[in-house]
Amino acid sequence: YAVANSNLGHDSGVEPGASFAFNNRQAEIDFGYRAVHLTAAAGKRLVAAYYGKRQNYSYFEGCSQGGRQGLMSAQRFPDDFDGIVAGAPAFNYQGLNAAGTWNLQRMFRDGLAGNLAVDTDGDGSFDSLALMDVLHSQVLDQCDTLDGIRDGLLSDP
Repeated sequence: YAVANSNLGHDSGVEPGASFAFNNRQAEIDFGYRAVHLTAAAGKRLVAAYYGKRQNYSYFEGCSQGGRQGLMSAQRFPDDFDGIVAGAPAFNYQGLNAAGTWNLQRMFRDGLAGNLAVDTDGDGSFDSLALMDVLHSQVLDQCDTLDGIRDGLLSDP
């Protein structure tokens, strides 16, 4: 058997977030649907060249972003794969982003966890991590002995 994969043209270590596609329509298209199709075609050519015959079957499996890729492949290039497993596909990005923003607003509205990307005192640690340590200590102080023993574990949260 043979396996092929793709980063869809997005090297997240070099180009964080969606910056790779800023003012780059081809990058949007590649990430959106084309890269999986091209990867499948290239993989099939390599299999044929190496084994001297075409593959018997071709399958796609992915979850989250990979699940979205599977759905796009099924819709746009239905002949690329004999079967597709599209687990927990990420779709409706506008809705996902709105829900994520709403969740973050609820989580951080009282300032408890702070801003995840802020280091106000320059100690190299995000402020929210220090605040989470405070929260952890408070929870243990109030709840650790509810099971009859102080052991640093919450048996029934």
